[in-house]
Amino acid sequence: MCDCYCLGSQNKLPNGTCGKRFNHWLEVYDKLIDHKYIYGVRGYNLKPADLQGSIGLEQIKKFDEIHKRRKASKDRLSNIFDSISGVRVIQELPEAETSWFGVPIVCRDESNSIDKHSLVKHLEDNGIQTRNYFAGNILMHPAYKEIGNHHEYPNASKVLDEVLFIGCSPVITDGMISYIEEVVNNFWDKNNVALAIRQQSS
Repeated sequence: MCDCYCLGSQNKLPNGTCGKRFNHWLEVYDKLIDHKYIYGVRGYNLKPADLQGSIGLEQIKKFDEIHKRRKASKDRLSNIFDSISGVRVIQELPEAETSWFGVPIVCRDESNSIDKHSLVKHLEDNGIQTRNYFAGNILMHPAYKEIGNHHEYPNASKVLDEVLFIGCSPVITDGMISYIEEVVNNFWDKNNVALAIRQQSS
C-alpha cells in the first residue's frame, strides 16, 4: 500500500509502529491522510473463499441478533456525533434496511471551527479508532494517478476532507459507547472554547 511496515495489531497504535500513520502520503493532497488507505499498487483484494464461507455459515445462524446489535449501536453513535454542530451522520433511505459495519460521519462546518482531521486526531489520541472513507478520490493515489485528472472529480476529493468511519461492531458494549460519548463531548467543549477565543481576538 505505501512505504510503511505497520501490519496487523501494530496498526492499533494511534500513529502506527512507523510513527507516521497520519502524514502527507499523497503528493497532490496537502492534508494528512491515514496510510491504511493509500493505494500504491494495482491488484485484487482476494479472500480465502472456503474459510470465509465457513465463518459465514456460522454467522448466518446469529444474523438476526448481529443485525439488531449493529443497528442499535449505529443509532446510539449517530446521536452522539449528531450533537456536534457542523457534523452529521449519514442515514439510510426510508425504503432501505442497513446492517451497518460502520458509522459514516460527515464533517462540514462553514465556520471552520471544526474539521475532519481535528476530530480524527482527537478520537485516535483517546483510543477510538477511525477509518477513512476508503480511497476518496482514487486518482490521487500513486497506483491510479495516470488514469485521469483528479481535479475533474471534486466530490470524490471532498470525501478525503470531510468523511470518516467509526466502527459499529455487534460486540460494542454500553461502556464503550459511553466512553465514546465522553470523548466526543470533550472534543466539542474544547472546540467551543477555541472558537470563542478566536472570536474575541478578531
